[in-house]
Amino acid sequence: MVFFWCASTFCTYLVSFGTKNIAGNVFLNIILTTVSDIPLVALSSWVNHKFGLKISMFAFFLLSVVGGITVIIFSEINTDVVPVFLAFAKGGV
Repeated sequence: MVFFWCASTFCTYLVSFGTKNIAGNVFLNIILTTVSDIPLVALSSWVNHKFGLKISMFAFFLLSVVGGITVIIFSEINTDVVPVFLAFAKGGV
């Protein structure tokens, strides 16, 4: 459990500090990744109460993986979707 906590914390800081290097508008990337934390924290709290810790951790880690892979794939092709999936990558952790 400590390993997962360390890995997720590292990924959160990595996404936060790396937003200036992602393709697209720098200010839009920073604003969306910052603002998206508020509803995602509320959603994660609700999912945790409704379905339990194991399912909520799996679901949000999966959301983070999908967001991160999508950012990697679309960072050069279509820069319009990068801030949205960057928010998923950060919020899933």
